[in-house]
Amino acid sequence: MRGFRSSSRLRREGDDVYIVSAARTAVGKYQGAFKETSAGDLGVAAIKAAVYKSGLRDLSEVPEIYFGKAFQKTNEMLGKEVVLGAGFPSSTDVTTINKQSASGMKAVILAARNIQSGAANVMVAAGMESTSRSLSSLDDSSDGVWGMNFIAEETAKKHEISQSKLSSYETESYRRAKSALESGLFKFEIAPVAITTSSSEAKIMIERDELIHEQAEQAKSLNSSGDGAAAVVLVAESRLDDEADDLIRPLGRIVSYAEVATSVADALIAPSLCIPTALRKAGRSITDITKFEISGSSAVVPLVNSKLLGLDLAMVNAKGGDLAMGHTFGASGCRMLVTLLYSLKEGEYGVASVCDGSGGASAIVVQRM
Repeated sequence: MRGFRSSSRLRREGDDVYIVSAARTAVGKYQGAFKETSAGDLGVAAIKAAVYKSGLRDLSEVPEIYFGKAFQKTNEMLGKEVVLGAGFPSSTDVTTINKQSASGMKAVILAARNIQSGAANVMVAAGMESTSRSLSSLDDSSDGVWGMNFIAEETAKKHEISQSKLSSYETESYRRAKSALESGLFKFEIAPVAITTSSSEAKIMIERDELIHEQAEQAKSLNSSGDGAAAVVLVAESRLDDEADDLIRPLGRIVSYAEVATSVADALIAPSLCIPTALRKAGRSITDITKFEISGSSAVVPLVNSKLLGLDLAMVNAKGGDLAMGHTFGASGCRMLVTLLYSLKEGEYGVASVCDGSGGASAIVVQRM
């Protein structure tokens, strides 16, 4: 196993940030394979896989881990339990972030800022969610989960996205995801998770996204929600030891990121405002980007934002996106970044963007190394 060595170099403000490893669990459908698996257990699996891939030997080098999780009504100690479960020492601090569907991406952005400020050389950022446990406990008046369906309908009408276009895109998303699955394109990003169920003590290995095997007609609205987790290990440029024979080669570089907000009524078009801002910060244009990941449990989100930005749909959600895999809320922003990195070829640029229910959006521009 290659790794990177402990470094005596001082932390340096303004360092470039590199992603040395990225991993995610498979996405279980709502009330599916992971219905008896906690968000914490999924988070542990994703972080362990990312750390193993990175080659990081001394876990005490990570001062803090940021988690994205949209539903936080129970277990205030969950973040710390995941940190300890993943093998980190008790001295590792933890912060859990709720920015709805953008939570996982917000975790990555905050971790990158820590490195850029010189506060840390190595950071871990992750997202985790069990919608099977969280959504089943919500009532009809809670939190706007169901209200986003109304906003999606109104957004589609306003921007002239017809039902036939939505249906066609749903079908195409599943086709892309199934093709990616059959071609083995997910195998490098997915960390298998061993589970046991109440009906059997035998361990079952989950390593395939469940919803990809469903028909689009069976996976709309709430049922497109999913259970899963994702994680990345980030390091400062000055932390990379160029002379080490066992140096892990960075997977990608964070070129820029941006966050914007608009009205709740226009929440689903927020990526179309955020992506240009991130590109300006990166000194890049849309024509420089090879692939886009635009997250949303509704087909309206990628369709309307692609229309507003003038994107070729062939470049958007090449492996099917959340619509086909399942929308994991707090984990989605990190999951899509993981998928994007493994979709790019060396030297290519990609953009991941996700909107949240408050009218905000986040975007990250990365370059594959």
